[in-house]
Amino acid sequence: MRTKFRLIALAAVCCFCVAPQAWAQQKQSTSDELLRRVEVLEKRIQVSEDIEAIKQLQNRYVNHLSFSEMGMNEIVDCFTDDAKIEVGPPASPGKEGIAKFFESIKPGHSGKEGNFVVHPIIKVNGDTATGKWLIYMMYSYQPTGQMLFWMQGVYDMEYKRQNGEWKISSMKWTKRIGPDAMPPFPGTGLLNIDAPNKLP
Repeated sequence: MRTKFRLIALAAVCCFCVAPQAWAQQKQSTSDELLRRVEVLEKRIQVSEDIEAIKQLQNRYVNHLSFSEMGMNEIVDCFTDDAKIEVGPPASPGKEGIAKFFESIKPGHSGKEGNFVVHPIIKVNGDTATGKWLIYMMYSYQPTGQMLFWMQGVYDMEYKRQNGEWKISSMKWTKRIGPDAMPPFPGTGLLNIDAPNKLP
């Protein structure tokens, strides 16, 4: 009987000694799991915020391109200092080259166009990102603003975060659907336009 009592007592002591250690291990495991989940959620939130900021940047660029004044400072500010663009006529890399390019195509934009971008596919990787957009451009007759034709193109974009703000580091525009030149188009009866044969 005494031996049995000793075994029970020994088992109780072992449980008393082991239980706090097991509880501490379980608590540490739970804390580590919570921290891991918080880190995962923080990363997901950051990516979502980055994607939204990039969308705002792209929309801001298109709005500046569409408005009648086509403010060069506002357009150029959307790009990094070493940005490069491929959208038709050759353009030197950097903000100075980009500014000259947009000045060259400015006469062909009436400010009454219907430019908008849709269906963005954006992938963020730290402080860089890529994006693909569809862009629709409504060309108009400059004296009256009358709509002449629509064109569909694709923007292949690269972005960089600089000083906490997203900027365009590379932009390539490819026409997908639309005429190969500006009006007049032989046999169509569309009005003539005294505008450069350049596309945005």
